[in-house]
Amino acid sequence: MIEGPRLTALIASRVCHDMMGPMNAIIQGLEMIKETDANGKNADAISLMEHGVQNAWAKLEFFRFAFGSAVVEGDGELEEAKPTADRLFAALKPSLDWATGRVAMPRAAARVIMNLLLIGADCLPRGGTVRLESRSNGAVGEVAVIATGPRATLKADTLLGLRGESPAEGFEGHNIQPAIAGLFARQLGIELAAREAPERIELIARSAAFKV
Repeated sequence: MIEGPRLTALIASRVCHDMMGPMNAIIQGLEMIKETDANGKNADAISLMEHGVQNAWAKLEFFRFAFGSAVVEGDGELEEAKPTADRLFAALKPSLDWATGRVAMPRAAARVIMNLLLIGADCLPRGGTVRLESRSNGAVGEVAVIATGPRATLKADTLLGLRGESPAEGFEGHNIQPAIAGLFARQLGIELAAREAPERIELIARSAAFKV
């Protein structure tokens, strides 16, 4: 039998893979409409569709990276994930401040950090900034996602999910993502921690495999 975290990632990978074809077709169709709209009669409609398609593509690409990369092998650098994160945050309320130095880590571990970035954005219902930092704590490397903004909130279900615990009413679509992030982290031996202060949430990933 396939283990739970790997099964989850493979399902996500299949869904994202199957969606790539239709998304490409929509993008190509939109380009054709733009080319034939010489007089700009449909400029507003085209602009609205283009914005929606770009946002959907950015999210699909991000989900494919964050949830569907369980079988990625070998070592890499966290910076490899930055273009995907940049495109996602261009479609979100919070802005992204990628402030890490060079961080070497297993490529599969980068998806844990990407999950934390998305959780950080979810902690900012009114927008703000999600900052990514790296630091060294002896033999252990740390990567911190710091979400700051008005009414920054770390929901109880989010904390439970990261810890591998279930909410009283079980998991649903709105609270399953932190649980998946926690599963992936434990699979890779990554320790997760969270701290909350007024208008500030800090999510921390620690591992000896992180070379900061």
